[in-house]
Amino acid sequence: MIFLSVSTRQLMHWLFTTEIPAVTKRISHFMGFFSTESTLETQFAPALIFNLWRDGNRWPKAQKHIREMAIPCAHELALQDSDRVISSPHLRVRLKSLTIRDLRDLLHPTKLVEIIKELAPFTWGILHTFSTSPNKARKQRKTDEDVPMPPSLGQPSAGAEEDWADDPNDDENVEEGEASPEAAPNHGWSKDYPGFSRNPVFVILLTISMLAFARNRATNVLPLILGLFFKISGTSSRVVTMLSNAGVCVSSRTVERLKVRITEDAIRLAVELIASGQVFFTIFDNINIFLRKSQQRISNSNDMINATNCAVVGIPDVEQFTEADLAEQLALRGQRAKAKATDILPTPEDDRIVGKSFVALIAFLAAAFACSRSAGSITSESFIRRGTPASYRYKSTR
Repeated sequence: MIFLSVSTRQLMHWLFTTEIPAVTKRISHFMGFFSTESTLETQFAPALIFNLWRDGNRWPKAQKHIREMAIPCAHELALQDSDRVISSPHLRVRLKSLTIRDLRDLLHPTKLVEIIKELAPFTWGILHTFSTSPNKARKQRKTDEDVPMPPSLGQPSAGAEEDWADDPNDDENVEEGEASPEAAPNHGWSKDYPGFSRNPVFVILLTISMLAFARNRATNVLPLILGLFFKISGTSSRVVTMLSNAGVCVSSRTVERLKVRITEDAIRLAVELIASGQVFFTIFDNINIFLRKSQQRISNSNDMINATNCAVVGIPDVEQFTEADLAEQLALRGQRAKAKATDILPTPEDDRIVGKSFVALIAFLAAAFACSRSAGSITSESFIRRGTPASYRYKSTR
């Protein structure tokens, strides 16, 4: 290069644009990726050159221009991530075909995290670095918790962060079990991010969801869930409108459409349960809601909503009723007025059935305890999941 009196730029341009086979072969080898190597610089040779360029001690004035050179590439990567996110069918919900089962499947943020990580790795990495990098106070507590660092100009001290302490889990009005991340069922994130009062993973997930929802309204999985949560929690329409404009959730009208669709599917499930022949019971509940108007007029006065709610609950593992059972039950109509105290006294048959049930229950507890000894203890949840003894049905002769 010195002998030919050419600049480095001219030499680099010639190396990567020449058509000479011998030079092209070596440049192709230089641009190749070798996965069997141990480090990135040996796997991909341009990474070595790029890291040398980023040496701030040797080339301090060039760092600004090197970073500016990487910005267009970052824009392309972000656009590719965005295209994959808004095109994914896993992040879209169609209200016309939504069912309660589908809605339950959506209520698993871990699934959304895995999907977003796979579709937008570059954006996720940028936001993860942005939100999880320790600030000065966390670095200070990690290195030296006893000796405070002197505050410097332009950077907040540890005491300044304490003045701005804002932990959403310290609310006294929050129910017990929700007041601290450690008490929550999914508190594993606090071990990965010590010192954080908020889960950075959820913040990143919500951020990408807001950006995707602002670009494409059909990418509405998380906004739909949050909109339903805000609405059933009593959030006012103005607040929901503000959050919807920010891309956090869907609009109030969409939430109402979702509630109508869920109601239709619930009615369908209730009809299927009733028509299936399975034993069930119904619960009726009267709901009286007072609608108070702050400024009453003749056409806008206080009002009441009087509604009746019905729930149909199936009873599994119970023998179905027959026509004989129905005839026996119908024959008892009007007999309550003739009932006596002796009608409810236990009979020898009742005593035998209770004895069998007691023996079956003890046997079940012994078997469950033996199976749970390897796990260390038996809990009420495992007891319930294992099932209950078979029920005994008998017909009263009186």
